[in-house]
Order: sequence, then C-alpha cells, then structure tokens
Amino acid sequence: MSRVKRMVADAALLFKAELSNLIEVQKVRVTAIPPNSDRTKQVLKQTGMARLLNLKIDGDPDREDVVHWRIAEGPRATVDPTALAEIMADIESVTGMESHPVYQGIIESMANCVEHAYKPHSDVTRKMPDNPGWWVFQQVRKGTLQVVVCDLGIGVRRSLPMTFAGEMGVYRKLMHLVRRAKGADNRALLAAMEYGRTSTSKKQRGKGMRNAHKVVDDIGEGTFCAMSNTGCYIYTKTPDNLKGSYRTARLRHSIAGTILGWQLPLKAVCREYLP
Repeated sequence: MSRVKRMVADAALLFKAELSNLIEVQKVRVTAIPPNSDRTKQVLKQTGMARLLNLKIDGDPDREDVVHWRIAEGPRATVDPTALAEIMADIESVTGMESHPVYQGIIESMANCVEHAYKPHSDVTRKMPDNPGWWVFQQVRKGTLQVVVCDLGIGVRRSLPMTFAGEMGVYRKLMHLVRRAKGADNRALLAAMEYGRTSTSKKQRGKGMRNAHKVVDDIGEGTFCAMSNTGCYIYTKTPDNLKGSYRTARLRHSIAGTILGWQLPLKAVCREYLP
C-alpha cells in the first residue's frame, strides 16, 4: 500500500469486499507494506481495512474527508436494517431517516439485489463468499448523503434471466428494447432499469432496481450509479431536468460483482424535516 495516495469510495469498498473474501473463503493471510500517505493510513483504519491487511496504524483518524465514513457488512441474502443502524444513526438524529422513504428505498433495493446476488450459475466457477455477503460505506459530508453497497455475486446479466423464469417473453422484450447498448452487462442493467420504471406487476419482480432508481426520482435530484461486472449505469436528476438523464460505460475489467451507489443532496432528502 506504500504508493497509494487516494482511495475512492466505490473502489475502496470493492477492495474491502475482495479482501474479506480472500480471508474468509480462500483462507489467505494477507499482509501489506504500510502506506506513506497519512490520508491513506486514516482511510484504512476508518474502514477496517487496516485490520484485514494486518497493519498497525497508531492514532485515530481526524481528517475531515475521512472521519465521516461509516461502515457495515452482513450475511448473504439478507440486509437487516438493524445492521445498518450505527451507520445511519447520524442521519436519523437530524432527519428521522428511519421512517423516511429514501432510507426505506435504499434498504429495500440493497436487500433485493443481494438476495439474487449469490444464486448458483453455470457460468460462475469461482467459489461464492459465505459470510459476509454485502458491504456498505456511508457518509454525510458537505450537505451530501453518499451510500455505496457492494456484493461479490453473479451480477445482473446472469441473475436477470433467473428473475424472469417463467416469463421469458417479458425478458426478451426488455432485452430487445435495449439491444443498441454496448456490452451485455450494460444491456442487462438497462433492461433492469426499464422494467423497474414501467412495471406494475404484482409479483414485484425487478423491484430492487426500481427502488434504487426511485430514491432519486422521489426527492427530485441526485445521482444513482449501478456497476455490474463490466457494465456501468449512471442516472442523474437535477431541479432543471425533471426527466433525468442517464449514460452507460463499459468497464475495462469486470468487478466480479455489483455495486450500487447514491449521492443525494441532504437538503432534498430532508426537505420535509428542515426549516
């Protein structure tokens, strides 16, 4: 870690998830060369990665761009709100977030996506992690709520056809609508988003992506990002753009999992709570 000068939230979360997987599933003992950067040292300690790397870092984090990060993780196929209580406590005290639809939308979309993340699939030969199965970083800083959740599962492209088992006609129509998108992972992400926006099915299939998207739509501004294997979908809404806009990108390498992330202006999230 000696050359690491900066750690971005979603990449750092994936790094922690992979470290946890190596240690828990592969039974690998990991050691590291200490960082030269004081900021990197503080990030490693604040996020619990110093312990995974067997690094002893003295002192407590005090940097303003580090101390606001809260960390949570839990067992596969479940996202228990009580496991997130500590990282959400600072928001709840100001906003009543526990009963806020944004809080509920984030929890529900996380739970739904993780539920489908670790289903057996013939294309996936690597051993799936047993426990924990999801990891979360969250912070409130400079008027913005940022939440990032990660799993190391099979990805949206593989899980989506399984979600529509018995309704393959619907699945084929969705994939036809997004056929022009570049990359199979991006097509799967766009299909999941399209179904989430338009579905009224009582079976509630695809509700994870619908809830994830709806979080931004409900408050009227913010950013939602979904990355799955080599696909990346970014949705942005501003007060000047009521319809919102999205773009996709193809990642150079697969992240071998899925990351969902939100950046939400706290003034919008808490509009009904703040004067």
